[in-house]
Amino acid sequence: MNVGLECGESLITQSLKDNFEKLEAALSAISPGGGTALGPGLLSALTLAMQGKRGSKIILCTDGLSNVGLGCLENSSKLKEAQEFYQRVGDLAVGKGVSISIITVQGQACKVDALAPLTDRTAGQILRVNPADLDLKALGSNGLIATDVKVRGIIHEGLAFKNERAEHLHNNNSILFKDIGPVSNQNQ
Repeated sequence: MNVGLECGESLITQSLKDNFEKLEAALSAISPGGGTALGPGLLSALTLAMQGKRGSKIILCTDGLSNVGLGCLENSSKLKEAQEFYQRVGDLAVGKGVSISIITVQGQACKVDALAPLTDRTAGQILRVNPADLDLKALGSNGLIATDVKVRGIIHEGLAFKNERAEHLHNNNSILFKDIGPVSNQNQ
């Protein structure tokens, strides 16, 4: 882990703008095949992004289904566990002000619905692309507005917030405290 952090420190000081051509060439060279350790890769990326400034962005690229290690979505008996893993990673990213976007390859299975909480929670995007038509500039256009948004809602004590986590609710569910995290101009 320390070796990864040392190597990554030089990378996190470089902007996407300054390295766009290198990244675009590397992504264009990807072809589907082999195992996909999406969970471990995501944790590594998040560890590096947390060393940077609030508002850092992870662009997670995958050519298939997460089928190796943490967050494996291949085994239906462990699907709930994997979804909880991605939810926890999203919560950690929100707490550190990191946005996560995902690029998947068209025609390849990846269970986007299980990964969507990462992007929804962190003001990221999901792009399904044909590698020949890859446009990374679209990922930079989501207009990040703020990184550490918190909401406090108070309604009459005779009313109650519904469909919210219990840890966000107080006073018989009439007061809501919630960390929203990063917000873009595309959030709803």
